[in-house]
Amino acid sequence: MSDQESVFDLQPLSWHTPHWQSVAEQREQGRLPHALLLQGAAGVGKGLFARQLARGLLCQNAAGVAACGQCQDCHLSAIGQHPDWHEVTFERTKEGKLSREIRVDQIRALSDSLSLKSHSAGGKVAVIYPAHKMNVNAANSVLKTLEEPSADTFLLLVTDAPSRLLPTIRSRCQSIRFDVPSADQAEQWLASVVADQSPQALLAMSGGAPLLARQAAEEGWLDERETWFEQLLDIARGKLNPVDAAAAAAGMEVAASRVLEWTVSFCSDLIRLVQKVPDSVQNKDHQSTLAALAEHRFANSPQPLYRWCDDLLKAGRYAESASLNAQQLFEDVLLQWQDIQHR
Repeated sequence: MSDQESVFDLQPLSWHTPHWQSVAEQREQGRLPHALLLQGAAGVGKGLFARQLARGLLCQNAAGVAACGQCQDCHLSAIGQHPDWHEVTFERTKEGKLSREIRVDQIRALSDSLSLKSHSAGGKVAVIYPAHKMNVNAANSVLKTLEEPSADTFLLLVTDAPSRLLPTIRSRCQSIRFDVPSADQAEQWLASVVADQSPQALLAMSGGAPLLARQAAEEGWLDERETWFEQLLDIARGKLNPVDAAAAAAGMEVAASRVLEWTVSFCSDLIRLVQKVPDSVQNKDHQSTLAALAEHRFANSPQPLYRWCDDLLKAGRYAESASLNAQQLFEDVLLQWQDIQHR
């Protein structure tokens, strides 16, 4: 799961409370649908919620949808051996690389498993993540399962990009939307799990998503982002060749898509500062530097920033493709950044 959490290492997150109350009420009233679409930004805990819910649905002594943690079903879930719990996500290729899509053979294997009799009285649960990464054939296969669900079967589809799912899939699921929590909730939770790093800075670079901010802390993203921003600024100052910077960026441990997200926030902050809305700036630790750049370069001509931001968003979609050439992608982005300094 992208949320980087085990189902067992955290209590339910405080900002999930309304969702737990709603799902529990539906379960108690016999109205819980067989298919749920858990959607929202990355890092807000959708995957964690799905796994905790799966555990509760399989528990024989559950209070609503809260697992008891003591029964045989909970024990099997805890060690990843419950025969009625199925997860479908990226698999590794023969070359050992992680696939960038969920394939039809994975969904067919899931459908075969769901068609079998449950090993216990709690039914069967399948979690598909990230659901929007199913290829066309896989999505069509899931659609057949949604149209003809097996008895006592629950499908939990988890996605950061619901618009990329087939409309017919979305229409057959009950949607639960996970929003970014309030700043107070996010900072309080993050401070409880991360030491010696600023919750505010981590959340700023993670779009306010707490679990993504925790991942940022564990993987050292603050330092990587600092290096990347300095390279962007040095290119603007004429001190760094974009091709050299692209080569360095391609060697980062951080995914190219993540670096592009930071670049979008960098560009968006410049636009906000040109528009005189400093309170909306995300990268507050760089605000004074960005404000000086915005005033010096773009105060009279912000249009190139708008075009660059649009192109960055398009590049971000390409960054998730199987044919990604990261160095070429960064070269295109950085050469454009260099070019707009002189317009």
